[in-house]
Amino acid sequence: MPNGIPTNGNMFRRVISMAELTIRTTVWQEFKAVAQKQRKRPEALAEQVLKDYVQQIADDELLRRSMSEARKAPFRSGDAVQVVRDYRRKRARKS
Repeated sequence: MPNGIPTNGNMFRRVISMAELTIRTTVWQEFKAVAQKQRKRPEALAEQVLKDYVQQIADDELLRRSMSEARKAPFRSGDAVQVVRDYRRKRARKS
């Protein structure tokens, strides 16, 4: 894999070498056991876990911002539901 470019024909996936990471033996053994139960390579599972963690952080931030904006809204969520229902009823009557 010269220059981080895979030679297996998959030119759309860029692989970057990770800095060396030290994990306690007991933790790695437990992780390997989990990977084996899921029939995955430990390295592939570790990559997926890291991706999931990054996504979870992004989702948490989005939720936090959404909740903050919702607190600033002039009406409560229950009121918003009622506004939408009323709008739909009025629209249905016009049809």
